[in-house]
Amino acid sequence: DIAARLARQRNIRFVLNPYYHNTENRRTVKWQLYRILYGKATIAAADAIVVISPFERDLLRKDRFKLQRVELIPPGIVPDAFQISHPNPFNAWGIADKEILLFAARVAKSKGVDLLIHAFAEIHKEQSNTHLVIIGEDFGFEAAGRAIAKSHGVEGSITWTGKVSRRELLGAYQHASVFVFPSRYEAFGIVLLEAGAAGCPIVATRGSAIPYVVRDKKTGLLFEPENISDLAAKVLLLLRNRAHAKELARAARERAFRDFTWERSVEKLLSLY
Repeated sequence: DIAARLARQRNIRFVLNPYYHNTENRRTVKWQLYRILYGKATIAAADAIVVISPFERDLLRKDRFKLQRVELIPPGIVPDAFQISHPNPFNAWGIADKEILLFAARVAKSKGVDLLIHAFAEIHKEQSNTHLVIIGEDFGFEAAGRAIAKSHGVEGSITWTGKVSRRELLGAYQHASVFVFPSRYEAFGIVLLEAGAAGCPIVATRGSAIPYVVRDKKTGLLFEPENISDLAAKVLLLLRNRAHAKELARAARERAFRDFTWERSVEKLLSLY
């Protein structure tokens, strides 16, 4: 709001990236009042609106914002970081001999950690050499997640790492068998892009912005939201068919390097000014 006023006063271009979403916390009375009294005017004043996914663009249109110019400029990767081999962190964690299913994000229910553990229990029944690695800071759901794992008897086959270094995360992407991301809502999903750039096969939710980042049956597999059996089946499909998993991973890596680099995004953003 202040930026819009300053841009008008100084006669300079006003480019806005709203990171718009309509999750539960944005449906409160406070946020709805802000949207009506200030948000719509601010967005209407922008010379260009930058969205990070087609999903965000469609949300803005659905909520009837006046959009003069919309530019799609997604987040990206730095290719150099994914073109070198990183040490395998699973060695240090004592699980390098396992088939690693990797998750990386906040440990929160919104990220589908509950779905992940329920599905892992089904997967582990069929393939007992699988091991689930959950990377990420606890956002209030780790205790509940551990309880779910215990109820299924798979607590010994799950490693909770907490926050890890960037190097460890890159190594985990490179050495995992499947990256599993059952998030309930993503405005983009940068970890999906990173996993793909690292050459890790992906299974993720068919919802929100995820199908933009992961093209179903082309650069990964998508499962139906909240469907634990479908999630488990898609992961097992990749574990059983390594050639198919490898082909999906190759396509995801190629697309990440071609379409989603920070250099490309920065160039497009600068062109708006």
